[in-house]
Order: sequence, then C-alpha cells, then structure tokens
Amino acid sequence: IKKYVQSLTILAILSLLMRYAWVVDVILEVQATVRKSHEKSNTETDVDNTADSSTSTDDANVPLSGKLVVTFGIQAVIFALICTAAWLNCVHRAYRFRNAVQTLNEQSSNAV
Repeated sequence: IKKYVQSLTILAILSLLMRYAWVVDVILEVQATVRKSHEKSNTETDVDNTADSSTSTDDANVPLSGKLVVTFGIQAVIFALICTAAWLNCVHRAYRFRNAVQTLNEQSSNAV
C-alpha cells in the first residue's frame, strides 16, 4: 500500500506539472495568435488603403481582441485548478487508506 501511495503521489505531481505547462502553452499560443491577427489586420488595412476604397465587412479581417488572452487564460487556469483538486482528493484518500490499514495492523498486532 505504501508503494501504491508513493506512486500515486508521484503520478499526481507529474500530471499537475504537465497541466500547468499546458496552461502556459495555451496562453502563449493565444497571445501569438492575437499578435498575428493584429499584424495581418494592419497589413490588410495598408493594402486596402492603397487599393480602391471598397469596405469589407468580413469577420476574417477583424483582429482578435487582447481580451481573448485573458479569457482563455482564465479558462485554462480554472481547468487546471479543477484537475488539481481532483488529484489532491485522490492522493488524500490514498493516504487516509494507508493510515487506516496501518492503524488496523497495529491494533491487530497489539490484540495478539
């Protein structure tokens, strides 16, 4: 049981580290996408200004908002916190189980 609890604890730590690395990756990816969107919008605006003055109402030409980074960041952090809570609950139950088995073994050895 002790080996199981240790393995589960290590697995939880590694999983949480990977989840937090994923959060950072998602935020950086969204930032890069927003930045590219602004750069693309600026170059298309320059091209549109040199060409005829027809206006385009395409959503593809609208740059992504910087608020998108915050929104995705919050969602990713909330997801990571939910995963953290689940792993902590699992590891806590494993430790409680280990302690209960140890207590039971001590009581049975004292009774003999």
